[in-house]
Amino acid sequence: MPTDRSEDVTEAMPSQPAGSLPPGYELGPYRIASVIAAGGFGITYLGEHVSLGKQVAIKEHFPREFAQRDGITVRPTSSEADIYKWGLSRFLEEARALARFRHSAIVNVENILEANGTAYMVLAYEDGRDMGRWLQRIGRRPTQEELDKLAVPLLEALELVHGEGLLHRDIAPDNVIVRRNLSPVLIDFGSARSAVGTKTRTMFATVKKGYSPPEQYVEDMRGQGPWTDIYALAATFYRAVTGQTPQESTDRMLDDQLKPALHAAQSGYRPEFLAAIDDALQVRPKDRPQSVAQWRQMLLAVGTPPTQLTPKPVAGAAETRLEPRTPPPASPQPLAVPPAHVAAQARPAPRRSGWAGLLAAAVIVGAAAGGGAWWWANFGSPERLAERELAAVAQSTDPEAYEKLAEKYKGTRAAEQARARAVELRRSNRHATAARLYEARIKSSNDEAEIERFISEYKDAPAVADARVRLAEVRKHKLAQAETERQRQARIQAAAAEWARLKPSTDEAEIERFIAAHGDTPAAADARIRLASLRSEVEREWRRLDSSQDISAFEQFIAKYPSSRWRAPAESQLAALKRQRQVSLDSDSRRNAAASEWARLRKTTDEAALERFIAAYPELALAFDARNRLLEIRRFKSAAAAEWERLKSATEPDAIERFIETYKDLPIAEVARTRLAALRKEAEERQKNAAPDDESWRTALDDNTIGGFKAYLKDYPKGLHTREAQERIEARERAGRIIKTFTGHTRTVLAVAFLPDGKRFVSSSQDNLMKLWEVSHSRESRIFKGHRSLIRGLAVSPDGKLAATGSTDSTIKIWNLETGQEIRTLRGHTDAVRSVAFSRDGRLLLSGSNDGTAKLWDVASGQLVRSYAGHNGAVEGAAFLSDNTAFVSAGHDQTVRIWSLADGKILRTLTGHLASVEPIAASRVNPSVVISGSHDATAIIWNSLESKPRHVLKGHDGAIWGVAVNRDGSLALTAGNDLTIRLWDVSRSKELKVFRGHTGPVLAVAFSPDGRFMVTGSQDNTVKLWDLTGL
Repeated sequence: MPTDRSEDVTEAMPSQPAGSLPPGYELGPYRIASVIAAGGFGITYLGEHVSLGKQVAIKEHFPREFAQRDGITVRPTSSEADIYKWGLSRFLEEARALARFRHSAIVNVENILEANGTAYMVLAYEDGRDMGRWLQRIGRRPTQEELDKLAVPLLEALELVHGEGLLHRDIAPDNVIVRRNLSPVLIDFGSARSAVGTKTRTMFATVKKGYSPPEQYVEDMRGQGPWTDIYALAATFYRAVTGQTPQESTDRMLDDQLKPALHAAQSGYRPEFLAAIDDALQVRPKDRPQSVAQWRQMLLAVGTPPTQLTPKPVAGAAETRLEPRTPPPASPQPLAVPPAHVAAQARPAPRRSGWAGLLAAAVIVGAAAGGGAWWWANFGSPERLAERELAAVAQSTDPEAYEKLAEKYKGTRAAEQARARAVELRRSNRHATAARLYEARIKSSNDEAEIERFISEYKDAPAVADARVRLAEVRKHKLAQAETERQRQARIQAAAAEWARLKPSTDEAEIERFIAAHGDTPAAADARIRLASLRSEVEREWRRLDSSQDISAFEQFIAKYPSSRWRAPAESQLAALKRQRQVSLDSDSRRNAAASEWARLRKTTDEAALERFIAAYPELALAFDARNRLLEIRRFKSAAAAEWERLKSATEPDAIERFIETYKDLPIAEVARTRLAALRKEAEERQKNAAPDDESWRTALDDNTIGGFKAYLKDYPKGLHTREAQERIEARERAGRIIKTFTGHTRTVLAVAFLPDGKRFVSSSQDNLMKLWEVSHSRESRIFKGHRSLIRGLAVSPDGKLAATGSTDSTIKIWNLETGQEIRTLRGHTDAVRSVAFSRDGRLLLSGSNDGTAKLWDVASGQLVRSYAGHNGAVEGAAFLSDNTAFVSAGHDQTVRIWSLADGKILRTLTGHLASVEPIAASRVNPSVVISGSHDATAIIWNSLESKPRHVLKGHDGAIWGVAVNRDGSLALTAGNDLTIRLWDVSRSKELKVFRGHTGPVLAVAFSPDGRFMVTGSQDNTVKLWDLTGL
């Protein structure tokens, strides 16, 4: 995004990160050049508008925790799809919110694109450096003037953003770009990311150590406001004036070690500026300024001039010390302070390094010549070393240099001399500081407390005598001026009251008169700020209005801003527009006539009248309205006809009454009224002749079969419920029909399963294949090959993206249903795999095998989680219970067992079948409903919480090969060797319908997700789709 093209782009992202779009990729009208930066929420690219050749920054929404890139498409992970979509919408909201702003200090949004499964924000490419690199580049602390130039636009930008109810929430040096002309721009607004606030993990923990206040570390955003951004901007200024990143705010809550800017900053800054930074860095939000306007008054207030710096060379010192000197008096300015630039003087090279080299050489020479005693006497003794080093710093005025020497050579005479010199220098410096401070502030101060603090702090300095004299003068003057002060306070209060009335005004002249009359009051300071803001507002409004043709808009502008500098051009433009309008007034009579006629026709339903009006006034805008009305009437009549086609055979008067009310002005409403009268007469006749048949009707409803409803009709041919009984009979007679037969397998179909969308299903067969079908087509849409033997087990993941197959080749395979690719093969069973089932969250897979075990697998990794052994023989079927804490298995040993997923223990063994139990199914929402089928020609409905059969379903003539339960566990399906499928009412263990159509044993059956259809697989090599609607 914004950085220096020649240097900082390379520093931000030295190589192409994984998962980013490749250089040269074209995104709409833009071409990707390189990656600027990449983070947890997205990637920012350097791009170019292909036609214009203009460089831009392109920000891509790509939260890596919730999505991954498939080719160039960003796809959310299945479990986080909702979070990803929510974050994407917030990203687009952020982009649209930013696009509303037009301010030099807010990065400009030039375009928004949606592509590749995500969204892109196209931003202006700013030519500059972020503030951190800018500070490194200048190699010094910025001057007060430079900081003021940065602060004023940044404060305006934040005030504009806060006024729209938004927060930046990520202000730090790396998100403030300093252009070449020293103007700033805010980038990387974090509202969209942070608003994810109530969703999940990473999306709400975006903080920057040292720059984020404590309230930003919690997910709840209700404690955040303008004071949050104010803290971050103050921390950024603290970094600029001190060179240090502030202590992390959460650490400060426990042990606040942050040194105030008033003490930590170098000289050269206004005390008010530094104090405003300290106020904004308070840990508790309520202790900070609550708005940008409040903080601006503190930050940009002009009080004490900044201390000027004069570098002085220090002999032998480790660094140059800058001593304060009193600046010349300056007139106060409202928003800027003159800079305190001082040319740095050359620093003399430290001499200790030279002495260290000499001493090292002397040691070597002395040791080689055997002259150690001579060396010690002349060079090596502490006293000699101290004397030489004291001589080296003899010209220094830095007391620290003498204190370091005294500490280093403690106990020597030179050390005592150095310590005495340090005390003398500190006293001298203190007295000099007192003298400068007296001249700069105390001499002209009227603040008794300030003068008293000066006297107390510098009580031994000569300037204190003059300060005492000044204190006496101030006290005398205040006694004399007490009445005058009360008058001044009254004037300030009067100015405040007048400003409260005047503040909403948009009259610049009126505000200027107020400033002239009350120039030395706080209200006048507010008025100056308001005047500057108003002038900016007027200019923006004029730029928007300049090309307008709306006379009323110009009149409103002139009335709203009567004394702005744009009034004269606005009046000129208004006059021109009025002249243009006068030219067209000649046709007013024609327009008036048209308007009068349109007022009569605008609600008519007479198409001919509207057509005549359009022909009479084709050039007027009202003709366009008439055409729209004509189209509306035709659509209205068409809708009425379609609605009546649906309702004309209805038996409910309420629906026809609503139709009449909606279309009462159309001729078709009269037809509906006739039908309504006939229905009411029929209802009255039926009520008069009907027998009391409620009890018989309830009996028919309880039976819920064609026979039950026919019995009702036989007893009550003109009963109250005759029509409903006939409709139910017709619906049940239509239900159960074969919708479609799918051919394609070359051998017996062993398993079937619907996908969650209900529009597709899969089947597996003895031909070693799995096929994907669409219910709207008769041919397979994809074939899956890979097993070396027949496929008996088949399951689809809850999100519909994966399928699992179990084969007699002892393996399990996981498939990608969208691409047809085999993802992985699971090996662990030692014999044929009979069944597979996904857990409700799709993360686990359960399998049963002829090797006598059930196994639990991790779908993502393919690792075996646990093995379950307990059946005496093959595990024919297995299914998860809906609570996902247990599963049920069917065995060749004639038993059904319920297992704990967590520890592998058998919770319950269910007995009741007299032969091998093969198919088994469990309700997806009711954990107590389980159904099993057996070779003993029965199916048993079990309560998984009990050990006894709940119902035994009898009706098949031979083994039952397939069972299924609908979503809520109210209906069950069984498929058997007798070529039939049977539908059962679970709660009453009642057979509702028998389905016939296959020419071989039916081995597999499955409900559609909505329960309206079923699909079956048979030994006749076909798959059939059946209609269950109405049952």
